[in-house]
Amino acid sequence: MTVILVTHFMDEAERLCYRLALINHGTVMALDTPEAIAATAGGSRVRFVPSRPVDEQTLRAIPGVSEIERKERYVTVTGTGDLAGIVISALAVIGVRVSEVEARTGNLEDAFIKLTRDDASTVGKGVER
Repeated sequence: MTVILVTHFMDEAERLCYRLALINHGTVMALDTPEAIAATAGGSRVRFVPSRPVDEQTLRAIPGVSEIERKERYVTVTGTGDLAGIVISALAVIGVRVSEVEARTGNLEDAFIKLTRDDASTVGKGVER
């Protein structure tokens, strides 16, 4: 059974629904299990301090990395998959150690916000499974 989610009760949806749809302006943006939607659209985020500076090109070459943000000595990468493990391993290969690692996996609420925000880049680009 597919449930169409029209409210902001994401915790309940993650616990109770086998499949759900996220809809924006009448377009199905995602139709899958809550876990799959969260993993695909919610993404993962890893914040860390590298032992030495790492350039953008090196970080973007790491599988799964889609966004990079720098603030003071911290680097935050956003992407998909087991991002923390992949980033730590990839940087270790080039001799960069990481410390103060904070990893966060995306959830259904993150996916909902990303997939239903009202800007021209997302409206009308639905995904059905």
